[in-house]
Amino acid sequence: MPRPTHEVDRYREHIKKWYEEGIPRSQIKDRLEENFNLSVSVATLTRRINEWGFEKQRQRTVESPEPVENMFRIGLTEKQTFCVLRRQDFSISRHGLAQIRLEVARVATSPNQ
Repeated sequence: MPRPTHEVDRYREHIKKWYEEGIPRSQIKDRLEENFNLSVSVATLTRRINEWGFEKQRQRTVESPEPVENMFRIGLTEKQTFCVLRRQDFSISRHGLAQIRLEVARVATSPNQ
């Protein structure tokens, strides 16, 4: 039996466009709230996206981590860096950001430096 209709179904095309642009689901949720005054959970979005058969998103980490590395080097925290990148429309996951931070720390403490 299919799921009952949810108000989010009315915005399927907007969601599809954003999703195919690589916008993370948490940001799609925020956009729905800002643009359409629609409050929906990320879990509901995920279920609908799966039901609608949208192609899976590719990895969302930025192509070149240099801007991120520089932010860590000047002393921004991971949370601050994530906020700056989000405002600048960089698409990066928290996990991807953590991986870059760990690599910066590893290189900074390596004896070859």
